[in-house]
Amino acid sequence: MVIDGLHYPFGIESGAGDDWQKPATWDAGVSSLNDWGYDRPRVLSPALLPRMIRQPVTTARVRFVETLSDLHTLERSIDSQVHLGPEALAWQTVFNGEQPITFPPQTTRRIIIDLDNYYCAYPEIVVSGGQGSSIRLYWAEALFEDQKAHANQIYTAFPTKGNRDVIESKYFYGTGDTFLLD
Repeated sequence: MVIDGLHYPFGIESGAGDDWQKPATWDAGVSSLNDWGYDRPRVLSPALLPRMIRQPVTTARVRFVETLSDLHTLERSIDSQVHLGPEALAWQTVFNGEQPITFPPQTTRRIIIDLDNYYCAYPEIVVSGGQGSSIRLYWAEALFEDQKAHANQIYTAFPTKGNRDVIESKYFYGTGDTFLLD
């Protein structure tokens, strides 16, 4: 999904914003105890699953940072020889919540972050400035060993991920969102 900051209705998550409309009421609610003698209407019932845990994930560990000339990363495997170690330390302070990071214009980076576990997450990023910039935030359970794992490739066997702690020479294929900054 692409989220364009120039056209995003900021405030909608709290019921504010220019495009917000109050919800409409349809039919009144009914109880499942009623016997209407015909097809029962939809009835709300309590969820059977426990509530999801909602807490910040603070285990982010920066594993890899590299400079890119373009955003075509599907064919590019992880190569530790191009890893920007000192910059990775600066990124780690961002994920530790210690300090922000500033990017100069015309800078492109690929950063691999490891959360050390499997999470269903809703990422939150805070930015200022950067009009015309984009941030691609993608998720993957593990990196792939074979370049043919990409969805546009045809392969005869399931692609191999191997050990998720190993990223060297692997390929990142994930899903996520692109944020266009306003």
